[in-house]
Amino acid sequence: MVFGITSDDVGLSRNTMIEEDITLLQLAALYPANKYYAVVFFCFLLWGTIGVAVSGFTCYSEGDIGFAFECLHQSVVGANMLVQIAAHNYYSATLSKYFRKMDENYYSYNDTMDDDSRKFIADVAHEKKQRKLMFGRVFKVLIVGCVGGVLIKSSALHLIRGQGLKEVDGLNWIIYEAPLKVYVPYSDQWGPYLIGYACACIVPFEVGFACSGSISCFIRFSEELLHQILVLNVGLRNTIKRAKHTYKVRYGREYVGTDNKQEFEHCLKECMKCSVEHHLVIIQLFADFRKLMHIPLFTVIFDGGALICLAVVVILTNDDPSVILPIPFFVSAELYYTYVYCGYGERLTSAFSEVGYQLYLDDWYLTEAKVIQPYLEIIRSYSFIPKELSALGFATPNHQMFGSILRTAYSFSNVILARD
Repeated sequence: MVFGITSDDVGLSRNTMIEEDITLLQLAALYPANKYYAVVFFCFLLWGTIGVAVSGFTCYSEGDIGFAFECLHQSVVGANMLVQIAAHNYYSATLSKYFRKMDENYYSYNDTMDDDSRKFIADVAHEKKQRKLMFGRVFKVLIVGCVGGVLIKSSALHLIRGQGLKEVDGLNWIIYEAPLKVYVPYSDQWGPYLIGYACACIVPFEVGFACSGSISCFIRFSEELLHQILVLNVGLRNTIKRAKHTYKVRYGREYVGTDNKQEFEHCLKECMKCSVEHHLVIIQLFADFRKLMHIPLFTVIFDGGALICLAVVVILTNDDPSVILPIPFFVSAELYYTYVYCGYGERLTSAFSEVGYQLYLDDWYLTEAKVIQPYLEIIRSYSFIPKELSALGFATPNHQMFGSILRTAYSFSNVILARD
């Protein structure tokens, strides 16, 4: 709950609110609990991003290259989060649809799923929850390191040097002693200086919330899609077993191959219809997810190389320990952030392409080929159309793209260092 918004207000169960970390999304203004909070959050972050970018250009014009690259790095991170917040708010209806589907457990097979399959699905559902928690917590630890490093570096500078960066801070309207070196008009006076300093302390927390919330949302949606594909695959691999289970439930006896063939074929058709319907539900959900991530993935992929490059350049062009202090956390977080998007993109594409082959793992072709064949063609036709996430149509997140991002970051850092 945040600002009085409870599970009842958003129409979700308490378990879904906790499992999907919706409170974090609300704090990050990604799933707005209050429209005024989202606007204020976005405006604060926009102000901080612009202020840091202006500071970077000012530092560069004064020949302070190290601080210029530090400011540029921070402003690119801020711009990335602004895009994430804007996209998630624009597609808030899609987010609500996803959360409600999670709340309803997506799709019910009713009596067409056998007991062994249900037990296996329950086991992998527990593993899915653990992966959500694990991958989310790893990134949160890195974010705590980043935000903590940014917040304490000014204090560390005073301890190391015994003085601040400037004899009088704010003379050129840049507050050097704040956690973010931010441009604030008239900050050479006490009033604007104190207000700007306080705001510059808030912005790192906003960036931390937005980073953690955006990757948490992506991980959870991806894991849910992968889990639903696994449920579908389990059903397809056990089609005959499911049909026999359905036959036993509906007719009260075991099917041994000599009973009414027509009744068993009816049960088999019911099982296959459920699988086809479930497949359609998953495809529709993926289409909504693809639309939601269209623009955010563009910023992740095309800013990823720049961020990693700038972080490396900051380390190599700066001798100030207070500046270098949070950079290892930044590099680790940016590598992890980018890899998660690319890794899950590849897993989703592979998982969708494998659905069409699952029916071949059952032995229906020995006795029930005539009944199964039409449904097999439907499932294969859906599976052979590639299901890929897209970064505005320019790129597809996968392992190859992650390698390209690393190569681009390495090349850019070499070019920048060579020019300096």
